[in-house]
Amino acid sequence: MQGLGGGLLAGLGYAVINTALPESLWTKASALVSAMWGVGTVLGPGSGGLFAQYLSWRWAFWALVVFTVLIAILVPVALPGRYRPDPDLVRPRIPLWSLVILGAAAMVVSLAAVPHDGRAMGALLAVGAVLVAVFLFVDRRQTAAVLPPSTFRPGPLKWIYLTLGGLMAATMVVAGTGVGMAWPHLSAWAMSRVADPAEGPVAAAAINTVQLICGAFGAGLAGVVVNATAMSGAATARWAFAVFAVLAAAGLFASTRSVAMSGRTNAGRVPQP
Repeated sequence: MQGLGGGLLAGLGYAVINTALPESLWTKASALVSAMWGVGTVLGPGSGGLFAQYLSWRWAFWALVVFTVLIAILVPVALPGRYRPDPDLVRPRIPLWSLVILGAAAMVVSLAAVPHDGRAMGALLAVGAVLVAVFLFVDRRQTAAVLPPSTFRPGPLKWIYLTLGGLMAATMVVAGTGVGMAWPHLSAWAMSRVADPAEGPVAAAAINTVQLICGAFGAGLAGVVVNATAMSGAATARWAFAVFAVLAAAGLFASTRSVAMSGRTNAGRVPQP
């Protein structure tokens, strides 16, 4: 339940940036979101360890209840605006099937790290890849989709998402500072590279989905690399860094393609009077 609520709120945060702030502030706002992920990564596990060591691990969950109550009190104060909903407004639906397939793909890749048999690992990784392909096939045809339609059209958006995904997966072993520096700019770029401005909130929310799913893929891949190497100690670490260096190179290729495709898209636009 915490993961479901946290995922919805995290995606909503990027959507609010897209709809409530001018485009000139998207990069700064995305940088603030990225910084909060870093704060949570540092404080969350450390706080949980303190509870487990000196009190009880159950108190970690009660502490979250306290924070939830505080946030519930803060939100009406920070967002006091009220409006009468438009009866003709079509409410966006949750892309349930796309999320189920994508979550299953991440789960299968995570499970690939469990067995120590190479054939089982390979089979699970292959199933994960197939599920990703099925997700793309299904999501492209859904009216309520995870990715905006511009992702599947000519343009840089697909390459921007691939760059974001590669960066997030790489943070599972080798990387942090450079990713944090690039993330706000890539996030703002993804929100602005849609063919229709109405796709902006979907493009913004998809940033968080790509972030979480690719993080799960990266963690699963790291486990597979560690379990697949018969060696121990520094040799295992070297293999992990080598594999994720290939992943970083793929991210470099995707980012290069996104710049090239963006140049072609801008060159093809006719200036408006």
